Order: sequence, then structure tokens, then C-alpha cells
Amino acid sequence: MLANSTDESFEVAVEVIRDGTTVLNSSYQLAPGSPKERPQIVLNEWKDNADAQRWVVRAKTKDSEWRDAELTAAAGERNDCHKVNIVTGNFPEASLLVVPTDCEETPVEAGTQ
Repeated sequence: MLANSTDESFEVAVEVIRDGTTVLNSSYQLAPGSPKERPQIVLNEWKDNADAQRWVVRAKTKDSEWRDAELTAAAGERNDCHKVNIVTGNFPEASLLVVPTDCEETPVEAGTQ
């Protein structure tokens, strides 16, 4: 998922490498956003491969270095769904973050936060 948390538009180059083979190599234009509203693009442009074991997701802007996240997963694992959030912003560590996560969301129970 690509998101922009700044008030400027950004072009983000993205590569997805599955088991050593590039399955996505494209650039995307992100509209201006804000810390609360982040224009998003969800990428699912490659075919699923249940046997894939290693994924590398890389991203960069014209002003940043490549940043990447590596996922190792096998179908049938407890958390066999993974995603990577690519977010532009004015963060202390960089202007672009590439953050891996699983697809499960923990529901908030009534009366708890």
C-alpha cells in the first residue's frame, strides 16, 4: 500500500522481488495528502504464488535512497498474509518508510482501547 502524508505530490518507484525474480517495477504518482488523510494506492499487480518463500519490496523517491522490507513466508503459516506499507512523510528517520506487517487487524473489544 502506498500512502502520502505530506501536502506535496510524490512520485514513488516500487520494486517487488519474489524469490529473486522481479514481479513489479513501476512508478506511481501520489496526490498530496495530510497526516490525517493519506491518498493511497493498493498494489496487487502480480499473481499469487503459494510456493513463494522470500519477498523484497523496495521503494524510493527522486530525493531518497532505496528503502526496503524483506518478507519470508510460506503458505499455510499462521500469518501467511503479509503486506508492506510505503509511506512518504516528514519523518525523523527518512522521507520514505517501507514497513512490513501482517494482514490481520486486532479488533478492539467493546470498552477497551
